Amino acid sequence: MAKKYTPRNNRKGPITMHERDAVAAIVMDFPGPLSATQEQALGVTLRRTPAAVKLLIEEAREKFASKAGRYVEIHAEATEAALKTGSVAGFDTALRSSQWAIERMSQDGARIVDKATAQEGGQKIVIGIQMGGITPPVVVER
Repeated sequence: MAKKYTPRNNRKGPITMHERDAVAAIVMDFPGPLSATQEQALGVTLRRTPAAVKLLIEEAREKFASKAGRYVEIHAEATEAALKTGSVAGFDTALRSSQWAIERMSQDGARIVDKATAQEGGQKIVIGIQMGGITPPVVVER
């Protein structure tokens, strides 16, 4: 008798805690919504239907959002403690913490300040050598 074919994404049984934790970790790494391709890849990896994957993603987002208030409290307490030390390192830590919070805090999709975008390629270093008998090239900057 031939073995019955079961599609890879139709795993039977309840969703395990390990699957929930894996999806929660992935959701934490991606601040925005997952793309359809990412959701599909997650479904193939977990061998779950697309509906089950969407449910897992929504549960993970809701769980994270329910803890957001506590994360803000911890962040504020750490910043205050760094300020109270009075040291240069403490002020530096408080400054970086405040900048992090200001760049990431949002309400209804509107941020307090837009994140600074880093230029691609990092710093520019220009090294020139002038040789005798050769006319230098004309440099045109845009």
